[in-house]
Amino acid sequence: MPSTVYEREEVSPLMQKALRVYILREKEKRQKEAAEKEKDVERRVREEEEKRKKKEEELSTIEEIKDQLLELNKKLEDLRQEKHQLFHRFKRLLNDENMKKAQKHQRECDVQVQAGNMLSNRYHPSSAINVQALSYLQHSQQSYFFHSASPMGSYDVLKVTITLNPLVQHLHFFLHDFESGT
Repeated sequence: MPSTVYEREEVSPLMQKALRVYILREKEKRQKEAAEKEKDVERRVREEEEKRKKKEEELSTIEEIKDQLLELNKKLEDLRQEKHQLFHRFKRLLNDENMKKAQKHQRECDVQVQAGNMLSNRYHPSSAINVQALSYLQHSQQSYFFHSASPMGSYDVLKVTITLNPLVQHLHFFLHDFESGT
């Protein structure tokens, strides 16, 4: 078969120029699109990288916060233990101080009782009974003695006692009545 040759018409220079401008515009357009796509890809990569870093930071800060929380809880427990120890120490010291006060008060009472016994020996003929009975009362129960001098010059020993034993109460009233002379 014979080959056919097609001939093209020559393009005018104006048309060539317009075609050239069109091709260049299309080329620039494709380059811009490619650059935009590349920028878009780079932006996505940067965003993903930032998200990944942010998650890592959050995880590390969460771990740091957990560590800090554990440290603070340990410190809190240590402080609670120290508070309990100091409170027990305070209770012991307070108890020791109260015991010292009670012993001092007891010694003062003993001194007052002895002074009262010495005075009662002067004014009461039956002082031997009084000394024995008062020493029995003193050792058998908790007692507080109050001494007062009467205007007549005699010395009365008043005793305030709290007791559950009626025999000791009767003995106390007996001695008080005996001393007062009734």
